Amino acid sequence: MNLEPCYFNIPRSARNQPVYRIISLKRLHEMFEKRVNTLVNPIMWDDPFENFIKGFKGQLPSGDVVEFAQRHDFYGQCWTHVGASDAMWRIYSSDKQSVRIKVRLKTLV
Repeated sequence: MNLEPCYFNIPRSARNQPVYRIISLKRLHEMFEKRVNTLVNPIMWDDPFENFIKGFKGQLPSGDVVEFAQRHDFYGQCWTHVGASDAMWRIYSSDKQSVRIKVRLKTLV
């Protein structure tokens, strides 16, 4: 069975473009030593614009507001198409002990 990777709303023409991520040197060493690419639950992320799942709530037809337990079941990473960004370095390398990695989107998927 041949399973095609799923590209959510990413046109075919963009799949060969590079994406970037700033990670700690510790995480980089872990990637090479353990051959793993760790995903993290967004609830643990510091950035309120990226961890919107943390406060994800819904409203029932009755008007009651509920929290969705599934928000604990999501895991992900933050990547960008922007190759160089002072803001990204400030956010993801406040201790100045990080590196920027680059990979083609189709390779990452």
